[in-house]
Formats: sequence, C-alpha cells, structure tokens
Amino acid sequence: MLVIRLSRTGRKKVPTYRIVVAEKTAAVKGKFHEIVGNYSPALATPELKYDKERILHYVSKGAQPSETVARILTKDGFKEMSKFFDAKKRYQKKSKKKGGAEGKEGAEGAEGAEGAEGAERVEKSDTPETPEVQKEEKVEEKVEEKVEEKAEEKVEKKVEEKVE
Repeated sequence: MLVIRLSRTGRKKVPTYRIVVAEKTAAVKGKFHEIVGNYSPALATPELKYDKERILHYVSKGAQPSETVARILTKDGFKEMSKFFDAKKRYQKKSKKKGGAEGKEGAEGAEGAEGAEGAERVEKSDTPETPEVQKEEKVEEKVEEKVEEKAEEKVEKKVEEKVE
C-alpha cells in the first residue's frame, strides 16, 4: 500500500521535509517512489511547495496521505485532503514547561528527577474550537490564575515570616 508522508531532511534544529510517496512498510528515511513536494516550517514564513496533479494521481491509485500531510495540505487550500483526517480532533504541540508553581502543576505526569522542568505542557493549536472547548479553556485559565495567586500569597507569607 502506498502512503504520502513527510521525510525529514535539513540540518540540526532547522527541519525541512520532503513530501514523498512510499510503500507503507518502507523506512521513513528509506526508499520512496517519488518526491511530490517539500515543506520548510522553520522559515520565518513556512514554505510549502507541492505538485497537486501528482498527489491527486497517487490518491486516485489508492495512496493514503498521513494525517500530518493531509492537515498541512488542507491548510494550504487543497480541499481534497480534508477527508483524510479528523478535523474535530484537536492537534496540539507539546512543549516543556518551566518555572515555579505552574511547573509543579504540570509535573503530575513527570517521573524521576526531572521534576517541574521535565514536565510537558499542551499548547493551543490552530484548529477552530467548539464552544465547549472554549469554556473548558476559560475554566482552566481561571484555575491557573488562582493557583498562581495562592503561590504568590505563600511566598509573601514566607517573606513576612523571615522579616519578623
């Protein structure tokens, strides 16, 4: 079975990707049938170039684009790709969260000596949000604000105790 996916190229910390058509069982950096485009997200304005005709040709032959490729192409205006991924699913980037009380709150899933600095936090995505999700985010923001306020109060109390 053929799959249309990204194959990473580029140097360290400056990723560029080829959009390739390959066998599903082939290694990601292995052999491929054809390069149908490229994607450079590390530029100031991410650059995406692809051959729409070739992609449609392979899709008509049964090739399945990966969710990431389908999402990127749909964002660029390639409407035929929207059926290959779940638009309602929220795609989120993970990043490390550092610092005080916030880090401890996010460290619940972290193990070992990493502590608060090793914890990962889910960032907001570019996908449209439903009203329920917006309400949940507002509640989460309020909870975070209250946690921060309590942490600040504790610090102030400790400072006052040390001054006395």
